[in-house]
Amino acid sequence: MKTYIIYTTRHGAAAYCARQISKQLPGEVRLLDLGEGTPNALPEADRYILGGSIYMGMAQKALKGFCEKYGEALAQKPLGLFLSCMGVEEDMVQRQMIDAFGQRLLGHAKVAVNLGGAFDFDKLGRMERFIVKQVDKAMRKQGKEGLGPLKGQVSAITSEAIADFCLKMEG
Repeated sequence: MKTYIIYTTRHGAAAYCARQISKQLPGEVRLLDLGEGTPNALPEADRYILGGSIYMGMAQKALKGFCEKYGEALAQKPLGLFLSCMGVEEDMVQRQMIDAFGQRLLGHAKVAVNLGGAFDFDKLGRMERFIVKQVDKAMRKQGKEGLGPLKGQVSAITSEAIADFCLKMEG
């Protein structure tokens, strides 16, 4: 079985998820980073996995454009969808899923999940650090755990979440 994992990433979290998924699926698995350009045609495969990161609450344009351009063809094959975002509230993640992939692909997908987000706080730009601090502060005000220590690498991606995604794709 040939699987194409097509993704966008900003700081590398979605790329990490895509690579980890590719290692756990049987058969031929190819990766396509839309940040390197959108293909002129949908690569031929038996199934597809689409993924992307959420940046400032929004999916990346390349992913949304790809879904719009190839949505009809993607809806004809088994499909898995993942996001890489720090959001944990189900309704917010659901809105981001719809924004990224569209209602049609979301309804067709065998599995659609948030695998968690990650970032290197020290490598973020000034505005990005400010936003992360504000999100962390708001989460703590609501009695939630927050994003963790705001220095170095912060990750909410787990190997269990990736393994579960792969099991659902195979099931």
